[in-house]
Amino acid sequence: MSVVIIENLAKDYFGRPVLRNINLTLNAGERLAVIGDNGSGKTTLLRLIAGLETPSAGSCAVAGGVIVGYLPQDISNVSRELGDPRITAIEHRLRELEQLMAHATPCGTNDPIAITPGTNASRAAASDLNTVLAEYDRVLARYEQLGGYDYAARLSATLNGLGLDPALVSDSGSALSGGELMRLGLARLILQHPNLLLLDEPTNHLDLPTLQWLENHLAAYKGSVIIVSHDRWFIDRIATRVAHLHDAGIDTYPGNYSDFRRQYEERRALVAQTAANLEEEIARQKDVRQTFLSHRNISGYHARDRLVGKLEDRLRAFRAANPDSHKNVSFRFLPPPSNIEAKAELLGFRNLSKAFGPRLLFSEVNCSLFPGERAALVGDNGTGKTTLFRIIQGTVAPDNGTISIAGGLTLGLLEQHVSFADESATCLETMLSVGDLTEQTARATLAQLGFDAIEIRKAVNVLSGGERSRLRLALLIQSRPDILLLDEPTNHLDIRSLQILESALSTYAGAMIVISHDRYFINRLGGKIWELHNHTLLNHHDFDYWMRAVERRQRTTITSPTVTARPATAFSALSPTHAADPQPVRAAGTIGNSATTAGKADRSATATCISATATGTTCNSAAPAADSAINAQSLSETAKPTSPPTTPPPPPTAPLNPAQRRALNARLRREQRECLDRLVELEAAQQHFEVGIDADTTPDEYHKYAELLAEIERLQENYVRLDDALAAAGDE
Repeated sequence: MSVVIIENLAKDYFGRPVLRNINLTLNAGERLAVIGDNGSGKTTLLRLIAGLETPSAGSCAVAGGVIVGYLPQDISNVSRELGDPRITAIEHRLRELEQLMAHATPCGTNDPIAITPGTNASRAAASDLNTVLAEYDRVLARYEQLGGYDYAARLSATLNGLGLDPALVSDSGSALSGGELMRLGLARLILQHPNLLLLDEPTNHLDLPTLQWLENHLAAYKGSVIIVSHDRWFIDRIATRVAHLHDAGIDTYPGNYSDFRRQYEERRALVAQTAANLEEEIARQKDVRQTFLSHRNISGYHARDRLVGKLEDRLRAFRAANPDSHKNVSFRFLPPPSNIEAKAELLGFRNLSKAFGPRLLFSEVNCSLFPGERAALVGDNGTGKTTLFRIIQGTVAPDNGTISIAGGLTLGLLEQHVSFADESATCLETMLSVGDLTEQTARATLAQLGFDAIEIRKAVNVLSGGERSRLRLALLIQSRPDILLLDEPTNHLDIRSLQILESALSTYAGAMIVISHDRYFINRLGGKIWELHNHTLLNHHDFDYWMRAVERRQRTTITSPTVTARPATAFSALSPTHAADPQPVRAAGTIGNSATTAGKADRSATATCISATATGTTCNSAAPAADSAINAQSLSETAKPTSPPTTPPPPPTAPLNPAQRRALNARLRREQRECLDRLVELEAAQQHFEVGIDADTTPDEYHKYAELLAEIERLQENYVRLDDALAAAGDE
């Protein structure tokens, strides 16, 4: 069944064509991802389907009886009312009908004399009762169809899944953040249970747990979905088809984003090869034409001239039918000027803590950044990522601990909301106001980021979000920073701009810290992951380590009935395109004290020393398991049985003051973090042992493998107990 049918659709704005000759059919159960450059008409297409815009030509039809739910990008005016008005109205009507039934029965009258059967009065009463009963059945069937009986349960599950506090939502006096507004809009839409979902950038402002919940919900959704998004990981997980808008037209590709990317590159290569073949043939025929002219063969010359004309017409028609408006935009960051030794620490946190009043953001943060290293700073909304950036910049002071920055370093910042000193200046004037750039250099730098001769004359205050980010990047290129600080750099960028940014960052020689929720971008960026979780910072060696830690944490949360956390379904830790090709893992990077090593690679992979407080063990820093074979001896040392895990003490029965509660929570979080780090090490050893199992594996090695599994199970139980203790202590 076709849910949406679009035929020869066109849409113009002020005489400018945005969409031309669009033909598209969406079938029931399909999940279509719409991608394209900013300004290509993605939002316009959604509004046309939703009936909020009128096409300039052609038609856009939604099948009869289909309920359409539309989530726009701008949700500032979203209602806080979470009740379904349809269900509320039906419940009211059901109560009315129940009252009518109570008074419509012949024996239910107030007349002390019963109505005689067979009389006109009895027949009228029976007729009225049958009418009421028939309507009651119809209304009740509609109530069941809308899910009225389980609406309260669905409301609770949706709010929990999206991380929304019902009290906060219902409090009209409280201000909601962009992320909370987006989640509220999603909740209202999901609870209405439409047949067709239209979602315009639904992943904006969402943190990882909410993204995962939304992915799982949409994957199980029985209706049809059209999603506009630049989140490539999200599209890979959700889409069954991809529509690419470009040059006012549309091309569709079966599969998810990775499938689209492969097919798109194949199509581009085929188009380029066909055009090259035509150009080569035109050049050859021109040579033949010239030869005829040299030999005074006029008839042959004219025949070849006509053939050249036909080939040139064919080439023009081919290019018109296969437009490619993509500018060859690329840029590179200039190398940092500082000559700092590779072993020197550029940036270091020592027992860093920060709270705003009674609200603790993080405590006991310890980490380091060395030349050439890159770290992605991740975490749920409100965990303190941007605050940590401000501490690095010196605009916010920590409550406790120290931060060290090597002398003479230059920091380059791309903030989440880009602003400029003079908003009325043009792009070119903004570039020339910084440093001693020549106009030629400024123009060349702007051109690298896609600003043409007209766009460089635009005033800054009329630039879109993506253009403002590109202008800031142009300034960063010329500042040659030693450390790049990028706060949500993928916001406002379309997919092509993201690819350009990824290419530039891949060649950047300096160190960088990036705040991002974009998993595809983080994975492409490489480097270690700093995760703010449970009021502390966890150091994961790489992207796959982080994903496995998140998945393990979710499994632990689901299997433990006493842990109060947002429910989430476990998901594949690897990208859909690499799900069958897991990469080797290495031991987790240092969070606290680490052994000193000579090289950057060894330093970044140094195993964490685990405190005996949490696990009852001691350890010495050692090379990661991925760098050397796991033999029986090393496995024995890794899986050496330990004393039973220390059971966290119950919180005191007497009320704790804020300082005592904070100290208790800090200790429990530290022990939980150490337990988690130890789990990462042992699971890495487990994986490498399992890879090496063969016919030569000895019984002694299997015995030590069993000890390793038992130790992992003990640590998992201890992690759950620590979580219980945190919940009982009243974690802030």
